[in-house]
Amino acid sequence: MTRQVFEVANWLLAILMWLLIGRILLDQLTRGKSTVIGRLFHLATDPLLRFSSQLFPRLSTIAQSVLWVLALLAVRLILFVVAMPR
Repeated sequence: MTRQVFEVANWLLAILMWLLIGRILLDQLTRGKSTVIGRLFHLATDPLLRFSSQLFPRLSTIAQSVLWVLALLAVRLILFVVAMPR
């Protein structure tokens, strides 16, 4: 049972991490122009970045996104170590 919980948590963190990476790349490629795909990435990741902008008001959106990607990667690695069979 706990293995499945770790599995679901890992998938959700991975999806969020890749959404943030996609947002960073798409914003850089389109130079901030609004596209349908870009709006979907923004819709999915804006709540997280709104929260982090209150914590780190001086960081740019890209810097906040990179910070979240690194944090999510660290949490996923910790989950992997904790959930590994012994």
